[in-house]
Amino acid sequence: MKRPATQSKRKFATLLVLFASLLSGIHAGSARAPFAPSEKAEKNPPGSRIVFSDGFDIYSMSPDGSLLTRLTDSGDGYVYLQPTWSPDHSQIAFVSNRDGDIEIYAMKADGSSVRRLTYNPGEDSQPSWSPDGTKIAFVHGDDPSWAGRINFLNCEPAQIYVIKADGSGQKKLTGAANNTDPAWSPDSKQIAFSSDRDGNYEIYRMNEDGSGPTRLTFNAVEDADPAWSPDGSRIAYGSGYERVYYFCGIEGIIQNPFARTSVSYGGAGEIRVLRLDGTSDLQLTTTNNNSDPAWSPDNGQIVFASRRDGNFEIYLMDSNGNGTKRLTATEPADLSPAWSPHLPPVNSFGAARGKR
Repeated sequence: MKRPATQSKRKFATLLVLFASLLSGIHAGSARAPFAPSEKAEKNPPGSRIVFSDGFDIYSMSPDGSLLTRLTDSGDGYVYLQPTWSPDHSQIAFVSNRDGDIEIYAMKADGSSVRRLTYNPGEDSQPSWSPDGTKIAFVHGDDPSWAGRINFLNCEPAQIYVIKADGSGQKKLTGAANNTDPAWSPDSKQIAFSSDRDGNYEIYRMNEDGSGPTRLTFNAVEDADPAWSPDGSRIAYGSGYERVYYFCGIEGIIQNPFARTSVSYGGAGEIRVLRLDGTSDLQLTTTNNNSDPAWSPDNGQIVFASRRDGNFEIYLMDSNGNGTKRLTATEPADLSPAWSPHLPPVNSFGAARGKR
């Protein structure tokens, strides 16, 4: 049964719809078609898929930018954000306000059979599916990071929670300061995340039950968006986001896809890769406009978002930073890419339309 929205949540839902409506001219005027790169990505097997959101809808495409498929329909007045794959490639968890509140949902890989997973009296965002398929970590409260996401402004510090894949058994894992961007280790025993508990946003990891938090980065700039490599040896992350202050004194880091200029990094930063054995922490990009890294299944490539060409688009590079290719080329802003961990079932992809 659908739970009634409180007055504050109804107010926010209206604000969110107005926000989407403000940008609908850009969205409606953009013909969504895949960019045609000069070289195709051949390192991962045919059938591998990348999902991402343009701030309105969720799309799926091949790693070379072809076979673009829209999986949701924001024409129903709602938005669909932050997609993440289930480990068997059969489902996608995501964020939407389709029931008037900001919650976590899951759907089949073709966009059908949508089901709601969270029913919290605040906003839920940033889902991350555990590699063993049993759990989904997410952020509850005020997400203090644009980084391809809407800031929900509900004046509640962001904390990381976990639920079972069916939405039951919710458990809070963090409690100090703001904690965001959960990312599972390949063995599902640890979670990497971003936190400002020591002053500025850095990358940490903790056990799956929230115990044993350990700080991994010690940079003078803000770090976020950790992504664990499939072999477990490295974490890619975004470094150099811009610090801002929101309503109610909540402090966060920003990557604003609609602000064209900034005094520092334009709201974005650089992609770095940290070796967990402590031997290196390498910067892979140099344009001050990059975020949202995600690994290919073979560990050889990283897909990410960048505004280096004036608008946020999805790019691909080798895991050493070489061979960068642009995969999308349309307004408005393409963000939050996620690479499928396995091959999809036969005939599992198709154009899906309408609210389900």
